[in-house]
Amino acid sequence: NRSPLQSIYVGGGTPSTLSAASIGILMQTIRQRWECSPDLEVALECNPEDITTSYLKALQDVGVTRLSLGGQSFQTEVLQRLQRNHSVAQLRDALMCLHDVRWQNYNLDLMFGIPQQTLTQFQSDVTEALRWEPTHLSLYALELPDTTPFGRDAEIVRWSNQTQTLCEEMYLWAVDTLTREAWTHYEVSNFARPSFAGRMNLCVWSGQEYLGIGVGAHSHVAGQRWGNVRALRRYQQSLAQ
Repeated sequence: NRSPLQSIYVGGGTPSTLSAASIGILMQTIRQRWECSPDLEVALECNPEDITTSYLKALQDVGVTRLSLGGQSFQTEVLQRLQRNHSVAQLRDALMCLHDVRWQNYNLDLMFGIPQQTLTQFQSDVTEALRWEPTHLSLYALELPDTTPFGRDAEIVRWSNQTQTLCEEMYLWAVDTLTREAWTHYEVSNFARPSFAGRMNLCVWSGQEYLGIGVGAHSHVAGQRWGNVRALRRYQQSLAQ
């Protein structure tokens, strides 16, 4: 006896490389198989380089209600260090497109604790983000798992170990700044304008059930937690079986 879906989150990886028509087919298929709440939140992660006004309008037409934009920084050298595909100009263009179509609910991701990033640079990133008036901000510290290129780079790992105090200073400055600006700090990395907390974030944070579909997706159902295989070829083989 399944309760109606409250949230659909299309994220992890780069879902904005899909056409709006493909997203529409996905939404239609889910709705055919699952009862959905009348105020269902449909969130989609987007890369700045994929955003155009026509794409945003098409996403609105297929029922996407919330976007999460992987901006990371407004500093060219920081984006280059992160090996991002977008430029600062593309990030600002994407934010302008969101304003042009009057998108009501969107998150902007920023990162801190990046090699050679200064407190002043991070403060500048947060300050510019606020000027664009998003309804939600996610602030993520750089993590260095040893399975990633950064995690295997001895110089980057050494820099990270030596700058933990700086990372703490960045985070605490952001918490203080945003809470003074009346943002709700409702989860470790997440800040929202009143009534704009991400529904999927709330679900995971409060221990509710969620079903993950796709490569590497994680689930929490009936007290059990599991993750799907992370290799695309193995995942496809499993589906074929």
